[in-house]
Amino acid sequence: MKRKSGRAYSVSKKLDLPTLAVCLAGAAVLTVMLGLNLFRGYELNAATEGESRLMALRQAITMCTNTTGSLAEVIRLNQGRLKDPDWLIESVYNSTDAPIRSVQLAPQGKVTYVYPEEGNEAGKIDLFADPQRREEAIAARDSGNLMLAGPFTLKQGGFGVAIRQPVYLIPDDISSFWGFSIVVADMDRLLDYADFDSIGKFNYSYRLTAVVNGEEVYVDGSLPEGQGVLSSMEFEDKTWNLYVKPGFRRLSRMVYYGFALSMFVLSFLIAALRARNRSLVDSTLTDALTGLRNRRGFDRAMRDMAGDKRTERALIVAIDINNFKTFNDLYGHDNGDELLKDFAQELHSLVGRSGIISRNGGDEFQILIKNPKGDWERKLREFFNRSHTFLYHGKDYLYNVSGGCAVYPDQDTDFAGLYRKADTALYHAKTSPESRFWLYSDQMSREPREQIGFNFKDLSAGAPGAVLIYKADRGEEILFANEMCVHLFGCDSLADFMSNTGGSFRTLVDPEDSAWAEESIRRQQADPANTLHSDYLVYRARRKDGTIISLIDVGRKIHHEYYGDIFYVFLLNEDDSEKFDRRP
Repeated sequence: MKRKSGRAYSVSKKLDLPTLAVCLAGAAVLTVMLGLNLFRGYELNAATEGESRLMALRQAITMCTNTTGSLAEVIRLNQGRLKDPDWLIESVYNSTDAPIRSVQLAPQGKVTYVYPEEGNEAGKIDLFADPQRREEAIAARDSGNLMLAGPFTLKQGGFGVAIRQPVYLIPDDISSFWGFSIVVADMDRLLDYADFDSIGKFNYSYRLTAVVNGEEVYVDGSLPEGQGVLSSMEFEDKTWNLYVKPGFRRLSRMVYYGFALSMFVLSFLIAALRARNRSLVDSTLTDALTGLRNRRGFDRAMRDMAGDKRTERALIVAIDINNFKTFNDLYGHDNGDELLKDFAQELHSLVGRSGIISRNGGDEFQILIKNPKGDWERKLREFFNRSHTFLYHGKDYLYNVSGGCAVYPDQDTDFAGLYRKADTALYHAKTSPESRFWLYSDQMSREPREQIGFNFKDLSAGAPGAVLIYKADRGEEILFANEMCVHLFGCDSLADFMSNTGGSFRTLVDPEDSAWAEESIRRQQADPANTLHSDYLVYRARRKDGTIISLIDVGRKIHHEYYGDIFYVFLLNEDDSEKFDRRP
């Protein structure tokens, strides 16, 4: 699939376009309203100015509350296990344009992580133990509601508000309470961000108050008490009152244009913040190498599809690239990464827009297809049973994949159980010689998965004799020798064995038996009745110290997808056969 290019793609990544559209629409409405109000009386102008400032103040505080919400989401997604909390809050602080004094995390109510720490050390308190904050903290913890405290004098100095978001690792489950994500904002910076200074610049005077514990508390402004047109705002269970009194009969066009521009800019700032928050969440659901969803993202997709009433039928396909480790060993991890990315594109081509693709890690992939159409089983079977190639640095590489499929609701109505059945079908596909794709059935083997975990290294290490693998070509290059083979030929290590033999099976056979052994192997392999391509012979071989031993050789020729034709050989010293227990 081709990546979208150009300006539109870049803008959509940096701005949340739906939010921008809403904000611009709101800004346009407010700007038109302000323009109409230019011709109205000073009292109406004062009310409009007051409402505008309170709206800007709400937006400024909302940016801070959005930050606490984003932090809470990250904590929930990571189930409270943060690798580097200090780095997280520093990143949030440096990436936001909100008027924030500090960002804090309070596991179990104790403020432990603060950024920046300098000048904010006094903020490290236990909210549940602090007499002034204990009651609010308990109420927020038990209700799940965001807590907007203040304005008040901060312990670390200054006048401000504290926004504390309770965090539950399981939504609506109080027992999963993790703590609080906190933003502390200076009141002066909030008012600067909301442009309260513009009130005085145009010969207006004002008085801003907030209702705290039932009492109206002075916040800012020079207007004496009891004067001006009142504008009020209810926000996060708190009432803000702004009294505005017009000055001289002069309201220039600059106010109109300045307001319009500030709303326009603010719309872009909010849209940028939403896009940044969305990107932060998306990064926890995406595989960095392929750009697909990761396992967390796939689990979320399964939950969403399970709750969608329009889902009448669905497929879950578990996928594994066969012999991927061998491919990495042969061609390098860079080529392996390119194979994974190329295969991700193949999966996109396979399912189109109807499916969700994820990478579980390594060479494991999953597909979730909603309401599949057409002969999907035939399409999947053909995909998995054909060979796959990709071009990298001018060279074609060959590989194949296995897949297992389970169907909703035929085989399960629980998507988690459905995934396990798809995985069982995948295991069957990897162990079955008939096909590399299987649809789950209850008759499938439920053998322990550990069986497939035994690799050749495990088997050869426990073999009761020498195991040797070499290429079936003129050079007869040795590809593998186990430890018993090394000792059989009197060598100290595999490197010593390869050096002594020159890396070729041909040098192991005594020269006097060489021609006869080759002819015997050739004759047995050419026998039409020898369907297993096996051979059996006894010949003399020369050990490192020059001594001659007689070897029993049991071999089999197979074709390997990466190495071509190779021989598997089991060797046993004929002298050791005398030690066998024999039936009388």
